[in-house]
Amino acid sequence: RMQLPPAIAAAVDAGDTVIASSARAARALRRLHGQAQRKQGREAWQSPDIVDWDSWLHRLWQKRLRSGNETRLLLSSLQEQQIWVQIVRPSIEGRRLISVQGVAELAQEAYALLCAYDALDFLSGEKAGGPDVESFRQWGRGFERKCRQEDWLSRAKLPMVLQEAVLAGQEEAPFRLVLTGFDRVTPAQQDLIDAFKEQGHDIAVAEPSEIFPEQTSVLVEAIDRRDEVATCALWVQRELAAAAALGHESRIAVVVPAISAERAEIERAFRQILAPEAVAIGARDLPLPYEFSLGVPLADVPMARSALLLLRWMKEALSQDQVSWLLLSGFLSEQQEELLAIAEFDVNVRRRAMRQPEQDLDSFLQSARPPEKLRHRLQTARRLLHQDRNYVRR
Repeated sequence: RMQLPPAIAAAVDAGDTVIASSARAARALRRLHGQAQRKQGREAWQSPDIVDWDSWLHRLWQKRLRSGNETRLLLSSLQEQQIWVQIVRPSIEGRRLISVQGVAELAQEAYALLCAYDALDFLSGEKAGGPDVESFRQWGRGFERKCRQEDWLSRAKLPMVLQEAVLAGQEEAPFRLVLTGFDRVTPAQQDLIDAFKEQGHDIAVAEPSEIFPEQTSVLVEAIDRRDEVATCALWVQRELAAAAALGHESRIAVVVPAISAERAEIERAFRQILAPEAVAIGARDLPLPYEFSLGVPLADVPMARSALLLLRWMKEALSQDQVSWLLLSGFLSEQQEELLAIAEFDVNVRRRAMRQPEQDLDSFLQSARPPEKLRHRLQTARRLLHQDRNYVRR
C-alpha cells in the first residue's frame, strides 16, 4: 500500500508548496495525504498546498493580474489553436490531402517546443531548411506579431514571462518550493527555477515515491499480447484479493503505452476476469472495479457514434461493417426482442453472395427488406431530418 513519501509529508507539515510534474501526480499526493490524516483519526484538516506545474504557473499569473503588473490575455489552448488555424489557412487551404486543422495543431506544438527549449531565435534565423521549415517560420512570426498587436500571450511562453518578472523583483513566491516527479526539466522550467533561487527562495527536490525493501520486481514472459493482458488482469485480481484479506483498501495502476490501440483488448480481458458478472448483455450498467484514466473520443462513445452514423447514412452510403454496427448497437430498437430480430436480419444480409461493400439508406430500405419496426424508424428519422432542414431554410 502506497504512503505519502516522508519528504513530501514534511514539506506539507512545514507549509511549503509542493509542485508535482502533472495534475495526476498532484491528485495522487493529495489523496495519500488525506489517507494519512484519516489514519491518524482526524476528521478535518487543512488542505495541503500540492499543485501541478501548470496550476502553479497559473497561480503566479493570477497574482500578476491582480497586482496590475500584467494586462495581457493569457490564451487558452483552444483559443491559441484557432489563431494558428487563421494563420495557416491561407497557405494550404485547397490543397488535397492536407488538413488545415491538423497542420495548425502541429505548428502550435512546434511553437510550444521552441518556447520550452528557449529556441525562439529559430523563427528569426537564417534559411536553413526546406519549404516546410520556412513556412513554419513565417507562421511563427505571424503568430507572435498577432499576439503583440492584440495584447495576447501564448501559454507556452508563460514560464519565460514569469522568469523575467521574478528577476525584476516583481514576483513573490513561497519561502520554499518542493518539486517532485519531474523525470526531466525543460530549459524554460529550469530558467524559472533558477530565477527564484537567485531571489533567495529555497527550491528542493523530493522523490515522488520510495521503494521499500520487501518490494521486488518480477518479470513474467507471456505467449502473445492477449496472454500478456490476461496475465496482468489475473495479477491485479490476486493483489486486490490479498489486500482485501488484510482489510486494506488498495488501488493498482497499470501503465500502458499507447493505450488507445490496446484499449478494446484490455477492456475485454479485465471485464472477463475482474467482473465476470458484467459480461452478460443485460448487465452492462453494473459498476466495474476498474477504470481507464484516458478518456474515449466522443465519436467512439456508442450513443454518439450511433447518432453520427445514422446522420451520415441519411446523406451518404455507409460501409457494410458500419451498417451492421449501427443495426446491432441497440439504439435503433426499443425492446430486447427487436434486437434479436435485427441481429438475425443482419446475419442473412452478410450471407448474401452479391452484397455490396457500401449501402445507401434508400437502397437498404427498398431491397434489403429490414424488419418492419426498423424500417419504420429509419423512415421516420429521415422524414424528421428533412422537415428540420426545411424549417431552417424558412
